[in-house]
Amino acid sequence: MINYFRLLLKANIILGVYFAVKKRFIFIDVNNKNLPLKISDIYFISSYRDRIIAYFESNKIEKEELIKTADCFLNNEVIIYNKKINIGDYSTQKLEHNLKQKEIFNRDLRFHWEIYRCKYLYNISLAYFITHEEPYAKAVVDFIINWKDYSPVVNKKLRYNGMEAAIKLIYLSLVDPLLADSQAYNNEIRKELIYSIIIHAEYIYKNYDITFYGLESNHALTCSVGLIYASLLFPKYQSSKKWQNFGIRSLHRALENQFSDDGVNFESSVQYHRFVFEMLVFLLAGINKNGFGEKINISDKVSKIGIALLKLRHSNNYISRIGDSDGGKFLPCLNSLKNFNSLEYLDWFTSKNKKAYFETLIFNEIPQLRGLLNSNNDRNYQVGKYFSMKNRNLSLIGTANNIGTIGKGNHQHNDFLSFELYGISPFIVDPWSYCYTGDKYLRNKDRKTKSHNCVEIDNKEIIPVPSDNLFAMIGNIKVNINKIEETTEYWYANFTHNGYKKLKNGSQIHTRKFQFNKIKNEFEIIDNMNGKGNHFAKMHLFIPQKYWDLTKDGETLIFSNDNEVFKMSTTWSSLIIDEGEVSSYFLNKEPAYKIILEQEYQDSISVTLALDYNKR
Repeated sequence: MINYFRLLLKANIILGVYFAVKKRFIFIDVNNKNLPLKISDIYFISSYRDRIIAYFESNKIEKEELIKTADCFLNNEVIIYNKKINIGDYSTQKLEHNLKQKEIFNRDLRFHWEIYRCKYLYNISLAYFITHEEPYAKAVVDFIINWKDYSPVVNKKLRYNGMEAAIKLIYLSLVDPLLADSQAYNNEIRKELIYSIIIHAEYIYKNYDITFYGLESNHALTCSVGLIYASLLFPKYQSSKKWQNFGIRSLHRALENQFSDDGVNFESSVQYHRFVFEMLVFLLAGINKNGFGEKINISDKVSKIGIALLKLRHSNNYISRIGDSDGGKFLPCLNSLKNFNSLEYLDWFTSKNKKAYFETLIFNEIPQLRGLLNSNNDRNYQVGKYFSMKNRNLSLIGTANNIGTIGKGNHQHNDFLSFELYGISPFIVDPWSYCYTGDKYLRNKDRKTKSHNCVEIDNKEIIPVPSDNLFAMIGNIKVNINKIEETTEYWYANFTHNGYKKLKNGSQIHTRKFQFNKIKNEFEIIDNMNGKGNHFAKMHLFIPQKYWDLTKDGETLIFSNDNEVFKMSTTWSSLIIDEGEVSSYFLNKEPAYKIILEQEYQDSISVTLALDYNKR
């Protein structure tokens, strides 16, 4: 019995049951009379206005975009995932109605949650901070007065969670130091803002995100960050100690259980890895600035997680698109395609240059973060079960992950042994997630084997994807990294998966080999299928049309632009050029060449895709 109890405890099942019960019985009571009088300026933003103004004077385009965003807000408009909406049409009172509309973005719950996260309040307040234009501050103040219209925490009937409340809490708090000297922002407005922040903190405490069976993921980690951050905002408030103690315990549990030894997040999604890194480095900055570094010692862990993210960005600084896209990033951005895809701002943490980025403006006075991500090996490596080859102009990043999130597959795709190949522009890309939760068919279509450049055999999924479930991917697969090595002339890698064990005509083992001639800039991707029976193999490649013109020279496909050329040839028996689509930004599609490679074979086959690269 004792051993059984220990097993349940280790599996977090008791923890899951505990929080399920706790959620039912905790009562939130925030007394308006006992509120703190001020919000701590954790990052001392208000003290370096001149530096921020200087940044925007040096980055005129970003300043124009910031002012454009603020001007839109004066008309009650915000841009969410490249779609301009009137925010008055998206109050929480209208949520259930909007979810029933025909447009895919309206049917997507994640789209609405992005509205309620209120990240745009930071940008509007920042526009006031650098211009002192009172209408910008007044617009934010009006929003604060009506904050309940855009916060599901006040309506028990609406779907919401602690993670979303944590992000909302943080972005509400950043308004305060930016509006501090505005005539429109007085003590009464500040009191209302403080009330809203504390309501969200108590909601997180009650609605800590853990499943009934004890799974903690990025949701739980975000709750932990939100609670610790709230305790720093109001260090003397009656609930702060409770928030902080709980947040610290759960955060350390997350850092222990949700990352590999070398810092890779367990959800098999590079986008989610970025999200949790940004949450953690944001908290680390506040901890360091306020002297809590010894009490909340997470610097080494955050460093590993960030270095892993460095290794998962392409040579052109774009994020690898492997796994789910959650449709957003945590750190401030200008809501653009470039912001969403670029990881260039990571260089600020490496001390490679002194350049500031929009994402790092709030870290100006925190020198402890400089050098946080210094690494001696950020090119040809294995990190977690991802692999990569990089040089100045080329990068290949792929996945040899098993089913992520401890076998639950929450944000996993059927992308076992899938890869991306980028030049200066993205070339062979992962199509990424188009739709998050709004349409089960579209979301699961994006997760299937044929939506990646894996080998599909006999039109079967590597792992079954339940058509009526948005997240589950339960199966039995073993993915092996057999070899990764590098010489002065070659980079070589070899991987295997056994996902095709139950095919009707006999099982197959898929081995994929990559070989890159560093002198000639030549790639070979060799796929070996071994087993018994007659089979039909297929592979899809997705190449964004906006970056490449396509011509043919005999059997060779030539993809070119003003800067570079890829030549593609193959031993696959059939090559078909078709039209496809890829996602460039959440809920935004763009046309792509879909190259279909096919091969019939008996028992075993070896086929090669060859790619020659040249700069113009």
